[in-house]
Amino acid sequence: EHVHNSLAGFGTFTLEFGYLTKVTNEDKYKKASDEIYQHVTQYSNNKQKHNSIPMFWNVMTGTPSTTFSGLGSGSDSYYEYLIKNYILMQEEKREEGQDQRSVEQSMLKSYLEVIDDSLLSRGSNGVYTKYDDNTNQNIMYPVETSSHYQHLLCFIPGMLALGHTFVNDEEYPNYLSSSHVDIMTLAINMTEGCWDTYQNSKTGLGPETLYFDHLDLPVVTDSGYYLRPEFVESIFVLYRVTKDERYQDIAWEVFQSLESFCKNDVGYFGLMEVNNDQESNLKDEMPSFFIAETLKYLLLTFAPHDYISLNDFVFTTEAHPLRRVSTMREECDGDAGSQDQSFNLTVAPILSLTANILLGLGLYMAFNSLFRRKKMEVRDKK
Repeated sequence: EHVHNSLAGFGTFTLEFGYLTKVTNEDKYKKASDEIYQHVTQYSNNKQKHNSIPMFWNVMTGTPSTTFSGLGSGSDSYYEYLIKNYILMQEEKREEGQDQRSVEQSMLKSYLEVIDDSLLSRGSNGVYTKYDDNTNQNIMYPVETSSHYQHLLCFIPGMLALGHTFVNDEEYPNYLSSSHVDIMTLAINMTEGCWDTYQNSKTGLGPETLYFDHLDLPVVTDSGYYLRPEFVESIFVLYRVTKDERYQDIAWEVFQSLESFCKNDVGYFGLMEVNNDQESNLKDEMPSFFIAETLKYLLLTFAPHDYISLNDFVFTTEAHPLRRVSTMREECDGDAGSQDQSFNLTVAPILSLTANILLGLGLYMAFNSLFRRKKMEVRDKK
């Protein structure tokens, strides 16, 4: 029925299928996702970009239907999973001389080459830099084709920060390419660029797409706000890895804007226009990712660092936490027999699913409680 699909649509199974193989000891799941990766890398646009993969495919023939590639819509989660899969499958207790499996190593190499070419090297077209007269500093925005910003691209700062933090320095250097751009600095600066699009709107929420003209002025091409999670996901990751409370302040401002402009008695709505604060501006839909991702990441930004710690878990592209293999093995190491270990690994996905359901059900109540407490604190101060 569906002949055509995007790279993100059919290429984002690595985490879930790899995890299923780990907990069931059934190789067929990981084998299937690995074969997808190995197939599409045969078509990488090496002459244009290192290891970037065409965005749209004919899934019946297994061939690309376009030569266009990028990190944005249609491709985003494929590249996100290259680094997240390496972190998920990382085994800290390796025997001397033992290396990561070749597929994970290949994915890490592909990821490094893509971000090097798209974000770090001189002439890369994945970052737009603009000088801010107010702060006397450069602001960096994640873009495609040199100057076109998408809200979806705001996942990139969090992805960069995860890789920088959780992959060994020998395998993930601070500096790549001849431009000597520090990866963590780039992640922080790109987060500021995304935040700038929020601050420049009347509602405090960022538009879907814009581009920068020859005067460095933003020209909004889609002024809607669709409750997307990418920006707050990066805010959550940056807060966890830097412990900078400013990211909590940003998350709180985003949440207050959601409460003020997107909420009514029956739920939350997107906005048709981020510079219109009238109730008639509401877009009558609440996508499932709003609760599963946007609210979850906002809530976790205020949770203790050891609550679903990034040291122990990797989040899927739909914000479901999967326990890292290294920590699964630590829990299983001990006096328990192999049969008990197998049982623990088998029930792990059931427990993970239950935890996600409970977390989702509790999000709305938790945020209402947090919002009421903040309002009481403000009232007490007055």
